[in-house]
Amino acid sequence: MSIVISRSFRAFIGILFAGSIVLLLLFLFSRLHGGPVDRTGNSAVTITLTSSGFEPKNIYISRGTKVTFRSVAGKQFWPASNLHPFHTIYPAFDPKRPLEPDETWSFVFDKDGDWNFHDHINPIIVGSIIVVPPGEKGSEKYDVLAPCDQSAYSGRQACWEEYLSFAMDRHGLDAALDELHTLYQTYPEFAVNCHNYAHDLGLLAYIRYGDSTQLDYKTVYCGQGFYHGFMEGLLAKHNGDIASASAYCLHVTAAFGDGQYAILGPQCMHGIGHGYMEYLLSTRGDLIAHPLQLVSLAMTGCAQLPDNDTMFRCASGAFAVLKDWINLQGLTKQYAAFFSAENPYAICRSVTDEWAMRACAWEMSKEAYILNKNDPAATFRVVRSAGADWEPQYVSSMIMSTAFFIGELGVSQPNARLIAACQTIPDGILQDTCIQGVVQGLMFNGDPENEKARASSFCRSGGLRRTQGEACAERVVNYMSNSSGASMKSTACTVFSDLLHNDTVCASQ
Repeated sequence: MSIVISRSFRAFIGILFAGSIVLLLLFLFSRLHGGPVDRTGNSAVTITLTSSGFEPKNIYISRGTKVTFRSVAGKQFWPASNLHPFHTIYPAFDPKRPLEPDETWSFVFDKDGDWNFHDHINPIIVGSIIVVPPGEKGSEKYDVLAPCDQSAYSGRQACWEEYLSFAMDRHGLDAALDELHTLYQTYPEFAVNCHNYAHDLGLLAYIRYGDSTQLDYKTVYCGQGFYHGFMEGLLAKHNGDIASASAYCLHVTAAFGDGQYAILGPQCMHGIGHGYMEYLLSTRGDLIAHPLQLVSLAMTGCAQLPDNDTMFRCASGAFAVLKDWINLQGLTKQYAAFFSAENPYAICRSVTDEWAMRACAWEMSKEAYILNKNDPAATFRVVRSAGADWEPQYVSSMIMSTAFFIGELGVSQPNARLIAACQTIPDGILQDTCIQGVVQGLMFNGDPENEKARASSFCRSGGLRRTQGEACAERVVNYMSNSSGASMKSTACTVFSDLLHNDTVCASQ
C-alpha cells in the first residue's frame, strides 16, 4: 500500500545549516532554482555523505529503486528516516547502527511519498527522497501537502510533521507553533507525542534562524520541548560549548523577565543536557560501549553551570538522552549492568554530586516504566525497592517521576485508569505523590494554551480522595503559574476554587 507523504521536515532541507553562510546561500539558491534531482527510471542510485552534506540532498526516484548510502567524509555516519531521534516515519529506513566511514548501506524504497531523512550522528545534516510511481517523472505534484488520513500511524506522523515544517518554511516559527496547536486539536492521537514535535520545531528553528531566533510565549507549548531541540542545534553548532549554551539560556530568561513563563529558563538548561549528550554521542563514538564515561563527561559539562538547580536540569537532560538512545538501539540487554527492570538505578551509583544523583533518580524512574513493560504495579514496586536500596531520600521523587511519565503517555486515557495506576502503591502518602505526578504529566502533553482542561477533569475524578483532589489542583496552579504567568495562575485559581479548600496556593492572588 502506498502512503502519500510530503514536506516532512521540509525546512530541514530548505535551510541546511552546515556552519557556513556561503554553503547556506548556495544551498538556498539550488533549492529555489534547481529543486530535487530527478533520478526516476533508475533501478539503483547512490547518495554520498560529503563534508558539505548529502549529495544529492533532495532526489526523485521511482518506487522500487535501491538507494545506496556511502560516505567520503571520513567519519561514521547513520542515514535514517525522520523523526530524529526515533526514526518512526519510515522505520525500515534505518540501518539501526552507525556505519563505518568506508561502509555502504542500501535500502529499497517501496512506498510512494516524500521521505525525509537525516544523519543520526549529526542530525542537522538532512536530505529528502521523493518516491514516485514507476513510469512517472519527478514533479511538484508529488511534493505537495496531503490530508493526514494515512492508514498507518507512521504515515500520519509523517503528515503531521509535514504540516509543521510547511508552516515553518512558508510563514516562520510563529506559524509553525500555531500549526502545532491546530494539529493537537484536530488529531487526538497527536497529543501523546506533542512534546516530541515541539522538540523537533526547536531544532528546526535553530537550523533556520540560529542564535537570532525570535522567541515568544508559544515556545512554552507541549512541555517546552522547543528548548530541548533548540539547544541540541546550538550545541552542535558551537561544538559542545557549555558556556555559549548557558549564555543563551540566560538570554531566554531575560526575554521573559517580567515574571511570566518562568519555566522556560530552567527548561532551556534541561535542553543543554539534551544537546551536550547528543554532542558526545556524535563525537565520541568510541565511548558508546562505555556509558559510565559518557555520564562522567556529561556531568563534567553540566558542572559548568552556575548553581545546583541548573546543574540538575542539565544532568536530567543528559540522562534522558542516554536512556532514549539506548532504547532506540535496542541495547537494554547489553546495558543491563547499568540499568535493568529489577534495578533501574545501577548507573546512578556512578555519580556522587547531589544534583547529578537527583537527576539520575528522576530520569531512570521513567525508564523503569519502560523496562517493566508499562506495568504500573511492577514499576512502582521496583522503584520503591531498588530506589530505597540505592538512595531512600529520592523515593518520593522517583514515584513522582514515574507517575509524571504515566500521565505524559496517558493524556488520552480514561481518568480511572490513571488513578488505578497510583492505587497500586500501598503507601497512602506516595499515592498522593503519584496523583500529583500524573496531573503534571497530563499538563506536559496538554492542549497548548488550555493545558488546565485535561488536568481539571483528572483532579475532579470521583476516584480521588478530597485531599488528593486538592493536592492535584495545587500542582496544576503551580505549573500554570510557572509555565504561563500570573494571569494563567489567576485563571487556574478561579477554575479550581472549589477544590482548593485551604487556598494557600492562591493566597497571594
